[in-house]
Amino acid sequence: MGFKRRSQDRPVSAYIATAPLERRADLRALDALIRKTVPGLQPSDSAEIMGYGLFHYRYASGREGDAHKIGVHCTKSGFSLHCLAADNQGYVVE
Repeated sequence: MGFKRRSQDRPVSAYIATAPLERRADLRALDALIRKTVPGLQPSDSAEIMGYGLFHYRYASGREGDAHKIGVHCTKSGFSLHCLAADNQGYVVE
């Protein structure tokens, strides 16, 4: 489930600026909460998600890509929160 990056240098604030006006305050609050809770995760913007902490993955098949450890996507009906529950040692719950 890799993602398509717009720019490595594009800040999360750019993603917030493109969201519908009525959702921007909530996105700013979510951004502040995530940054406070997990300050070690570098924020970045992809084409469709406000992300924090890049994670490189590789399947046994050889397919590989990048994903965010935490991502927030603004949808028509609200927000989707994506949390990666794995790191280089395996799944966090193990």
